Amino acid sequence: MDEAELISRIGEFTIVLSDGTEIKVVLEPTSTTPESPKD
Repeated sequence: MDEAELISRIGEFTIVLSDGTEIKVVLEPTSTTPESPKD
């Protein structure tokens, strides 16, 4: 299983910047949030 497939299954991942800042990204299915679509 590659990283892309793992991310698509979990729906969230963490980006670590070069200065050590961690940004958690959560991918929400647009079908469950029709009032706030993400482009």
